Amino acid sequence: MIVTTGTDAEFFKRGPQIAKSLDAGESISQESILSFEDVEDILRLLSVKRLKLLKVIKNEPSTIYQIAKRVGRDLQSVKLDIDALLAAGLVTHLNTALPVSPYEAVFKVAVDRLTIRLEF
Repeated sequence: MIVTTGTDAEFFKRGPQIAKSLDAGESISQESILSFEDVEDILRLLSVKRLKLLKVIKNEPSTIYQIAKRVGRDLQSVKLDIDALLAAGLVTHLNTALPVSPYEAVFKVAVDRLTIRLEF
């Protein structure tokens, strides 16, 4: 996944370019792009604490409790950060059925690679 800055116009320009490439039989990148208008929005999503959470679950998928224990933070703040990363598509959960509690879900990193491109 590429996390970058960009305008609405750049976002809407990519769609027709991708369609044109597909129509021509060309292969397209399978990499997702998560675009923000401001660098500050990227830094808010990818804070030092949230990047640490990604590192913790990269090689060992874990529950909120296990993650909180490893990073020495309280459950609620870790849950809020995992929820933000989940909404951004950077984290997913392994459970096939909905867990009884969100604290029982096992979370893992959803992307193989994360590229951060800051343009301002």
